[in-house]
This record gives sequence, C-alpha cells and structure tokens, in this order.
Amino acid sequence: EDGTEGFYEYFFRKDGIKEPKFREDGSVDYSSFSVLQNIQKDAILAIYHPSLKGKAGYNIRGKFIPQKRLAELSPLKGKGFYRKSDEPDVYLALVGGKIEFKNDMINIESTHVIEGNVTSVNGKIEFFGDILIKGNVETGVIIRTAKSLTINGNVEAVTIYAGGDVILRKGIQGANKAKIFAKGSVYAEFIEHTTIEALG
Repeated sequence: EDGTEGFYEYFFRKDGIKEPKFREDGSVDYSSFSVLQNIQKDAILAIYHPSLKGKAGYNIRGKFIPQKRLAELSPLKGKGFYRKSDEPDVYLALVGGKIEFKNDMINIESTHVIEGNVTSVNGKIEFFGDILIKGNVETGVIIRTAKSLTINGNVEAVTIYAGGDVILRKGIQGANKAKIFAKGSVYAEFIEHTTIEALG
C-alpha cells in the first residue's frame, strides 16, 4: 500500500481576489472589484498534514516490494504569522491585515499602501489594518478600514468608514454627497459640503 504525501491545507485564496461581480443585466459592477484579501489576527492560515506511511508487501511471486518513501514538505516561509509550540503544523496570523501569497511565501501587512489614485474602477476598499493612499480619491469610492485612514491627495465625493482616525492632508470637496464616519478623530486641511460623524 502506497502512503500519502504531506500537503498544506490553506484557509485563504492563494491567488488573491481579483474578479469583479456581474449584475443581472450582464454589466460589470466594478465597485465589487478588490485585490485585497483580509485576514484577522490569530486566524488560521494553513494546516500542514504530514505524510502517511504506506505498507510494504510482496508480489504474486513472493518478491518483496518496499513501501514508497515520502519526503515531508518544508515549513512555510514569509512574515506576519506564527506557530504554537504544541501545534507546530498550524499557522496563524500574527497581525490582522492584508495577506498575499507570492513565490511560495505568505506575507501579512498591517498597513495597506496605495501608491497612486483611487478611482471608481477600484470602487471599494476594505481592510482590517491601516490604509495609506498617496494619491487622490475620486467620486464614488467607498473605503472601510478597522483602523486609521490617511489620504495624501485630494478627496472628492466618497464614503469613508474608519475604526480609527481619518487624516485628509489636502482636504475634501464632498459635493453634498460625501460621508465620513470615524470612531477616532477627523483631521483635514479643509472640508466642503461633507457629512462627518467623529467619535473622537
């Protein structure tokens, strides 16, 4: 009897989340498009199932047939996760944030950095950690973060939900459509025609 090779059982999508949703009329809902895959702190990322040994035997002529030797897979590499000493085959998230799987490595970042602008094509951004947007944020974008949000560029009619502070370095022109809710404080160079609720 041949044994079974060791394998990893993953509890996140290794290929990420890329495809937008389709509406009933066949059009594409770009607001559902997101390349972020979030994970919460202490969530199980993967479990390694060790190989199971087979059983040696004989063929019909009595010749000995050894069992197949199976090598174990190497431990996972990357950052942002840990293993317990009593459960070394279980991998858990050290921090909550964005999880990526590239080149057979797991990386979890507690801050999501967007280098450029955020447009209606990006649509919706949801993240468990801090978000830093270095460009502008255009009308129609929805941003949700469990922690703080910092936007270095101009902000138009957007919807923002933040579990921490909201920092708008160049202010917001809301066109009577923008809404900001923050469990922390809201800081801005200027605020125009925007509804804001801040618990800080």
